[in-house]
Amino acid sequence: MKELDILQRDPSTLAGIVRNGIIPCSSAKPTVGITIRALELFRTMKGRSPSLSKTSFTKSLCDLHKLPDSSTLPGQFTIAYDVYVEILERNRAEVLATLKRDTPSWRLKNCCPACTYKLEGEPKMRFEMLFTMDGNNSLKRVLRRAAVTDLSEDGEDTSAPRPSSERLDDRQPPGDYYLSRETVDKWSRDALDPFLREAEAAANPCAGSWKSISDDLVTKMWGIYEETGVFLALCRHGFVLLICDMVRSGELSKYPLAMVEALLDAFGAGLGGGYDVGCKLEELLAKSPLGPRARDLTYTSLIGIFHGRGHSRKCQVKNFARYVVGLGLEPLEEAEEFFSRSNALAGSTRYASRFHRQQDIVLYLQHIDRVERAASLSKLLCSRYKEAIKVRRMIPELKRWMKKLNIADTSVLDDCLREEEEWLETRSKEPLVETLEMEYYQRLVNLNAAEATLKKAWETTTPQQHASNPTLNNLVAESKRVADQERARRAALELQMKHTDAVLNLEKKLNIVERWKPSDPEWEAAATMVARRRYQRCVDELEASVVARIFELGEMNRAHTGYKLRMHMAKAIQARSTAIRACLERYNAAASTLPIPRDPLSWDQVVEYSFIGDFELLRETNRVDPGEKLWANPSVRYVMDMYFKIKRAGEEIFRLNLEIPRHITWMKDEEETLTDAEAEVAKTDEFAAFQIRLYAEERTRFNGLHRKRYRQLALDPAFTGSLKPGTRRKDEVESMEVDFEAADALHEPPPADVIISEEETESEEDSDWDDYDGEPASEEEEEEVSEMMERLVVVSLDK
Repeated sequence: MKELDILQRDPSTLAGIVRNGIIPCSSAKPTVGITIRALELFRTMKGRSPSLSKTSFTKSLCDLHKLPDSSTLPGQFTIAYDVYVEILERNRAEVLATLKRDTPSWRLKNCCPACTYKLEGEPKMRFEMLFTMDGNNSLKRVLRRAAVTDLSEDGEDTSAPRPSSERLDDRQPPGDYYLSRETVDKWSRDALDPFLREAEAAANPCAGSWKSISDDLVTKMWGIYEETGVFLALCRHGFVLLICDMVRSGELSKYPLAMVEALLDAFGAGLGGGYDVGCKLEELLAKSPLGPRARDLTYTSLIGIFHGRGHSRKCQVKNFARYVVGLGLEPLEEAEEFFSRSNALAGSTRYASRFHRQQDIVLYLQHIDRVERAASLSKLLCSRYKEAIKVRRMIPELKRWMKKLNIADTSVLDDCLREEEEWLETRSKEPLVETLEMEYYQRLVNLNAAEATLKKAWETTTPQQHASNPTLNNLVAESKRVADQERARRAALELQMKHTDAVLNLEKKLNIVERWKPSDPEWEAAATMVARRRYQRCVDELEASVVARIFELGEMNRAHTGYKLRMHMAKAIQARSTAIRACLERYNAAASTLPIPRDPLSWDQVVEYSFIGDFELLRETNRVDPGEKLWANPSVRYVMDMYFKIKRAGEEIFRLNLEIPRHITWMKDEEETLTDAEAEVAKTDEFAAFQIRLYAEERTRFNGLHRKRYRQLALDPAFTGSLKPGTRRKDEVESMEVDFEAADALHEPPPADVIISEEETESEEDSDWDDYDGEPASEEEEEEVSEMMERLVVVSLDK
């Protein structure tokens, strides 16, 4: 028990309790309170360790104070924590209002200094802002339902889905990260029918590869979960833009459409958005009411570097990040990194109320933006700059390869990509006539086989044979044998008639007067087409097995994958390897039947395939053979990949030379603005001035670290940017256009005689975001945390 001093000047008893640094757990007759230090400690630790729950924390407090666990303390702690978070949010709202930063979407429009703090005199880029969006089903929430009242004899629930038993709670999560369900649902399929149905019905070979949750699984989840995950968007530096809940569904089209609309409202023209199935989203956008606006604002739907490797080659040559002009080396895969950390929230939010789940998610997003990403922004920019410089140093190697392959100019490599795209267009679909001719050929083969079977049946079941063998002793066995032979003859006759009808029908469609024979040239041509198609099917089957193996290997080696799951996946991978060997045998058999037999593939060759486009070169059509094309040469493809990567590296340096001055200018302006604001407000309200000072400390706490990193980067002779602060651009100022090829030429690699050190120059401690490896804390770290908690935490309990 702790005695509290309640002064007469305190407006109320509750105010006196809060003045003593304690948040009461009841507003009527408070008997239990939680210290503000304990609440702040939990909030801070929750950001660094998302898996920490209120129950675990309160039990730790009891352990520190040598008290037995209390079943009511977690609920009391939750009440005090809700009050504390509300106080923090209202206090921050007042500070933002004082600074005139409370306008709608202010946070969104100023979320990332490198993306949004544009300066005067900047050239206009094709992509004014790059972001990525994706869904994740880890943050599901169980819907609490009424008790079971109707059970079968086996004890199973046979009643209809029970109504929710959750108490109505209309509180909204803090901040403006969340898109409301109403905003999202206006883009649902039912609301937009028939706009989206037409687009979703269109065949897209890439869409099926990235379906996050199958329909069968979603149907089962509807009865258990209310929210089945989250869908969010992040800028290319990892700052969170927006988030929404996936409600009783998988990753439907309404979620990315709602995100795109909100981001177009906030940022306007020049957006590039990465998505797992960006090609499919592009089709949906074009068919939806948002399509005209997206075209007017030059919105571009992109595909991430990792997910792009799972798309068809036809899609890759148009949308793969390596080939998109102006994209630089941006991978557009920030969501995967984010989810690898946020998945730890799942344990503490699975059975929470809707409000408390969203509250935990938003507080975690705030921690990521205000602490982890704010601390690592300069490191990210510097590391990408160094990576781009490293890629640019490959230019001499590119020239050596071009000379070796007799490639006169880089324009030849650009032409290769264009020619490959044209070739893929020609092979995307078999003409109807060829399809019918192949079917006709196959029907003829089946008919010939049926006629041979029928002829053999007649040879063994003619009446003459029956009459010539009257001396058999076992008449029953003879009768059964004759019946079986008659039955086989009738079956063979019916099969022959069936194939004859099919052949006659195809002859009518193809206007064939004289039936093909094996010696006819048409027969041989159709046989070749069928062999090629069978070969392509074998390639498709082999590709699917190899890709599945790649993802299973990646999943098995991911952090937080438990032992049992690893063992289960190891067995699956072993079975997958056996399946791949079987597919490989079928492929080699089919490859040997081609007019020009393909070289057999070995196991070592297949398992090294990591780029889906590698399988495209195994495919062959009867219309265009890629074998003699320059771009089909493996060495040329290696040079093409190097060339486009070097081009993108030049664009990356160009973008970074804009983003680094933006960040430097933001730091300078933020320090000056907040210092001046604090001095001005202090003249009339010293308490408000103090809150502004705390806000300024949060916003500028990493500035010294950022400046140190940029100074170290500037020591690199290959650095071509500037560390001089600029002036923030006004909205009405128009920027000049830029030629991306010319911008690429501005950043040629340093002369050969300039040696750039590859040694790491940063000595400061890396951010926890980059160091996190999924391993538990050491005993020393846990002991340090316990000592800190014992020093800071006091639980006030009235006896």
